[in-house]
Amino acid sequence: MPHFLVDFHYTAGMADISDAQTEGKVMNKCSYDTLPLVLSVKEMAEVLNIGLNTAYRLLKEKEIPSVRVGRQHRISRKALIAYLERMDSESA
Repeated sequence: MPHFLVDFHYTAGMADISDAQTEGKVMNKCSYDTLPLVLSVKEMAEVLNIGLNTAYRLLKEKEIPSVRVGRQHRISRKALIAYLERMDSESA
């Protein structure tokens, strides 16, 4: 699997690799390996640097597969990586 870096806002429970100030927000760079095995919608939105509405739209349109645990969606790291790689290959 290729090794990519992704940006995400720091949230409790996510790896803090290197802090930087970007437009007043703390951003971190991490490899896919440091992402949690399962992410909440909020964590996924932070990784992708998108809003919650956009994150829920991606799930509703099945762009990123998720599972429901009770009333909440959970996204696997594998599904998120597959989405990022698909978007990367489509933009190339």
